[in-house]
Amino acid sequence: MCLAVPARIIELEDDRAVVDAMGNRWKAKTTLLPDAKLGDVVLVHAGFAISTVDEEEARKTWELFAEIENMARASSPRFEGETPSTQLDFRLCGNDVVREFGSYSSWGISVLLGNR
Repeated sequence: MCLAVPARIIELEDDRAVVDAMGNRWKAKTTLLPDAKLGDVVLVHAGFAISTVDEEEARKTWELFAEIENMARASSPRFEGETPSTQLDFRLCGNDVVREFGSYSSWGISVLLGNR
């Protein structure tokens, strides 16, 4: 299962973008949104920006992701002693995720909690 995730376009060249959601960055194509511009918040699914998203709706989704992560940390001994980071690792159906530790690709699971 793959989730569509709201993310802000932080780099854009032709139809190639780098998007950011909660500090996680990855590449996305804007081919389906020819009017997308730098700074827009878009819904990204399977590597493609599929629609623009209202800033408030995106914020609510990001807050929900943070709440899910905090609940997972609170209920799992795996996270004992760690401070919740309010960041999720996104692996979006074959897209490279750009992080401080490098890039990786994954097909399948869309959101992994606490997998740093």
